[in-house]
Amino acid sequence: MSVFDIVLPVTRDTLLTAAELVVGFVLSLFVGALLLPGLEREGYPQPDGTTKTYKLSGMPLFFVTHVVVAALVFGFGVSLAVLVTHFWSLFMVANLLAFALTLALYAWGRRGGPVLRSTAFDDVRLGPVTDERCHFVAVLAQFREDVRSDEAGCAGECDVHGGDARATATRSHPGIP
Repeated sequence: MSVFDIVLPVTRDTLLTAAELVVGFVLSLFVGALLLPGLEREGYPQPDGTTKTYKLSGMPLFFVTHVVVAALVFGFGVSLAVLVTHFWSLFMVANLLAFALTLALYAWGRRGGPVLRSTAFDDVRLGPVTDERCHFVAVLAQFREDVRSDEAGCAGECDVHGGDARATATRSHPGIP
């Protein structure tokens, strides 16, 4: 017996079951993202000068999801075989939901009028950010603005002009050769 022998064909019933599973999972992730604690970080300044605060709850949500699934499987005997048996229906429903939400976000973004755009990525600034030990942390990208680090001497910049990328790193940090 192989996996292909237990995968159910796509029918109305399997699609309804898959829709319940996908919507239930997405709603539980949404509720978890609202309720779980997370780091709060300030975003880039908006055109009007204000900054938005973002709660980063992805990692706690990732761990809680695994703990809940483990508790359901080992504590309550819930079987995950439905993920295999309803594979194609889950695949179709999840992709349908993804495309529908993408189109809804696109339409919602278009209703606001013109948006800020960069023409052919002119004056793109990429800034690799390192910590105090000069370990790579992130890359900051801004359009038409300089990238600056909060910590003096711990950031480098990569200027991209007309497809020619020349890296110029800030060498004032003692750990940078």
